[in-house]
Amino acid sequence: HLSIRRQRQMCIRDSLRTGASNHIIAGFDSNTISLGIKKLKGYQMFEVPNNGMGSKDYPGIVWTGSDSDFVTGELFEIVGSDSAKAGFLKSLDNFENDAESPEYIREIIDIEGISAYCYIYLLDTSRLKLIPKGDWLSL
Repeated sequence: HLSIRRQRQMCIRDSLRTGASNHIIAGFDSNTISLGIKKLKGYQMFEVPNNGMGSKDYPGIVWTGSDSDFVTGELFEIVGSDSAKAGFLKSLDNFENDAESPEYIREIIDIEGISAYCYIYLLDTSRLKLIPKGDWLSL
């Protein structure tokens, strides 16, 4: 894995995007700069039912490897000192996961030629609803 010093980008595919419900709650306003909307090729997005983790369903994305699959996400640059970046990533890890039953893993993926962190859904999607346009905010 790349060090936090070199790995400064983060792709967000859901309610953490600019203007969405959790963007400010998760600290994006003070810890990141938006680099714009990007397409994640080779991924699908599913609607994950809420299991007491909040009031609404939420998205999960998985790798398919197919050129016909894509997810819309927003690319951010993480700003601040190395310790501030590490703290922000740790808070995002906690935001995305319940420590007792993690649903996501933070991985480094390629987004239009840029390496960036992204949270990938770990659980079975066979019974989940596919979001056909791959854009959570278009629902």
